[in-house]
Amino acid sequence: MKTLESYVDGRWHEPTSDLVPLIDPSTEEVLAQASSSGVDFGAVLQYAKRHGGPALRAMSLAERGALLKAMSKVLREKRDELLDLSRLNNGTTPSDGSFDIDGGGATLAYYAGLAPAQAVEPAESGQEAVGPGPGDPFAGIRED
Repeated sequence: MKTLESYVDGRWHEPTSDLVPLIDPSTEEVLAQASSSGVDFGAVLQYAKRHGGPALRAMSLAERGALLKAMSKVLREKRDELLDLSRLNNGTTPSDGSFDIDGGGATLAYYAGLAPAQAVEPAESGQEAVGPGPGDPFAGIRED
């Protein structure tokens, strides 16, 4: 049986205890098993703060947009595989699965498309800045 691994703290972690079966809801076939046992979530958070946050903040807006565009492209390229996984894991119909997968890809592409317009200072481009506004629950959140 396949045991799903997690990439945490800069390495692959294979759980060995508290494994939970992942079941195809339409056939009740066990597809794989997974667990978060043995994962030190405090270390995961510290790894993200030390590596992920600084790497993202070092990227220009254009680079972030390109990253989102690349992620959207992968979703399109892997669409059929992801639809099969959605059906097996969630029991979704093809139209439900495509709504999720295509919607995710379209959302990433949309935000990727905003990056070029924001790459120039808003005052120089004549456009209004896109970002957190009054009442935005994420405004001002930054973990260094």
